[in-house]
Amino acid sequence: MRVLGLLVCALMMLEGCALLAMDPLYLKCEGIQTCGQCTSNPRCGWCSCGCQTAPNPADLTIPSSKCKKPKTWEGRLNHCPLIAVGQNPNHAEVPESTPEERGGVSPVEAQVGSEQHENMRRGLRWAYPHTRSHLPDHVVDGVYSVLDQKHGVRFKGDINTKPLPTRHDDDYESHEVTYYLTWPDHGRSKAPYERFCQPVPMVRFSLPRDGQEIVNTLLGDAYPNDRKFNNLTDAVNRLKPTLGYAPGRVDLLTPLRSADARFAALAMYLGYKKADDKQPTFFVVEAGLATGQPKVLYLAPTVDQGVNTQAAFSGTPFNMPWHWYKAKLEMTDEDPDVPQKLTIRGIRHKGAEAFITVNLHFYKLPRDKRLILSYYALPIVFLAEATARLAAIANALNVPTAMGGFLQGILGDIGKTMMWQVKPHPRATPTPNNPTGGTTCKRLPPGMRPNP
Repeated sequence: MRVLGLLVCALMMLEGCALLAMDPLYLKCEGIQTCGQCTSNPRCGWCSCGCQTAPNPADLTIPSSKCKKPKTWEGRLNHCPLIAVGQNPNHAEVPESTPEERGGVSPVEAQVGSEQHENMRRGLRWAYPHTRSHLPDHVVDGVYSVLDQKHGVRFKGDINTKPLPTRHDDDYESHEVTYYLTWPDHGRSKAPYERFCQPVPMVRFSLPRDGQEIVNTLLGDAYPNDRKFNNLTDAVNRLKPTLGYAPGRVDLLTPLRSADARFAALAMYLGYKKADDKQPTFFVVEAGLATGQPKVLYLAPTVDQGVNTQAAFSGTPFNMPWHWYKAKLEMTDEDPDVPQKLTIRGIRHKGAEAFITVNLHFYKLPRDKRLILSYYALPIVFLAEATARLAAIANALNVPTAMGGFLQGILGDIGKTMMWQVKPHPRATPTPNNPTGGTTCKRLPPGMRPNP
């Protein structure tokens, strides 16, 4: 494969091929079961399983299991992220793991049984296709704790789960940080139709110049492994070839880890040409998983230019790596250093209308410790309830999941009872643009006012 990558570089004669040839990260195709190739940027890796025909010309990547005659055809991601491509998701059937592989039986597994415990793990891997092959037991146990304690689910025999914490375990700030409450308005205008809002607390801080620092805050901790740019030096090394200059400062707005869990569907970097600039020059959207892992970076070389690229990532079963991803950032008029709204649109084919839109509103919290602590949110609850929403969507479409009928029914029922502007349904009535019932996504959290 390395020889093949060097040959491609020699033939293409594209600037940056040396990086593709030298960095083995972009040449590891082992285990990737999706045909795909990024061709617009030499720093994006590519792998091919050689399919002769695609089931649908609009599907630019297809699972290798669908290759009827693996000879000549190559699926292509014709436009890929400017920084680095994440590994293609594995859409093959999820393999079971064993207690021995995971180092023993967890406390919850001992109560609900290995089969049901494994079904939950399989369900989480179905819900977040890009996640690691084996989710740790404490995450699976944590979801059971949420179902047991918050939603009153009764399994065969009562289970004894750990109490859910009501605040972060360490009242300590290691760095200068700013707290935000983000208010995403999430809606699909194509099947599966749905719309909901879910407030998520975030924290903002400047990346340390170097090292692997943990940033401790009142609402949780930001670990180096929970962000794609560990520090400013790392960000400069990866951004400078594309930007043409070395950023003087990079700030990160990110969800936090608490009680050994993190809900990380989205984070954002604000970049500054000079360290003392009063407004950002560029921004980077970091797509991740509800299970906590950051996955793919999308660069907007300028704030006005925004992001327009193929996703190369599958955050849920309803989003594919060949979909297009657009992002636009608006800063507040009063203070151009404070974000007001990030609009993200998912598009199935280039030039088509968006099938999903997320308007992420930012509310900067005042330095009031009591108010800040009141917005503490347990990440494992976000994970469990996001999975319940996905199960409800799957049920509305009559789509089976990997979690089995019993758990899919439980989670789907919980998902239906959660707050929706538009509950999941397969047809376009009512439309997300004209929702019926529920609370309005424009309503501010109690006591909050618009920025600044």
